[in-house]
Amino acid sequence: GDIPKAIELAEQALRQQQVDSKNSNRQHDIYDTTLFLGKLFQSQRNYAQAESYVQQSFHHAAKKREEYVALSHLATIQRLQQNHVNAEHNYKAALTGLEENVGWKDGFTNHTSMELVKLYRETSREPKAIDTLHRMRKKLAQTFENDNDPRVVQLYGEEAEIQYALGNLTEASRLWNEVVNRLAGNSPVARKAFMKLVELQGDDDYDNSR
Repeated sequence: GDIPKAIELAEQALRQQQVDSKNSNRQHDIYDTTLFLGKLFQSQRNYAQAESYVQQSFHHAAKKREEYVALSHLATIQRLQQNHVNAEHNYKAALTGLEENVGWKDGFTNHTSMELVKLYRETSREPKAIDTLHRMRKKLAQTFENDNDPRVVQLYGEEAEIQYALGNLTEASRLWNEVVNRLAGNSPVARKAFMKLVELQGDDDYDNSR
C-alpha cells in the first residue's frame, strides 16, 4: 500500500484528536493512532520515528493490556536496531505484564514470547530460546488444557528449527515427527514438518548421526 499517504492521514487524524482531547477524553484514539504510526514508520525502517510514536502510545494507554502491547512493540523496534539489552528487558516486562493481566488466551502474550525467542536466536543464545519455547508449551497446554492444541504443537517445529541449526539432527527429527504425529495431515504446520523430515532423510550428516 501507499505507506507515506497512510502516515500523512494518520498524523492529520492525530493532530485533530489532540485538539479534541482538550474538551473530551480521546486517550484511546490517541493510543491507537500513535501505535499505528509507530508500526507504519517501523515498516519504513524509520526506527527513530517509530520509537517516538510507540513511546507516546505507551503514555496514552488506558488499560494495562494496551500498556504492555505498546512495550512489546517498543522492544521489537529496539531489537531491529540491535539494541538487544533494552529489547530483552522490555520483552520480559511486557510478557510478565500480559501474563498477569490477560493470560495466555490472549494471542499477544504468545506473540511477545515468540519475539523474545527471535531475539535469543539473533543473539546466538539458542539455549535461552529453547527454554522459552518449553515454557510457552507448558503455559499454552495448561491454558487450553490440551497438549495437542495446534498452538502448542507448532512450538515443537520452532524448536526443531533451532536444533537443526545447531546440528542436533536426531533431536530435530524427533521434534518434527511430534508435529506430524500430533496434527492433522492437512495442517500447513504438519505439511511443513513432513517436508523437513523428507529433506532430513537425504542429509548425509543425518545418516552419519544416527
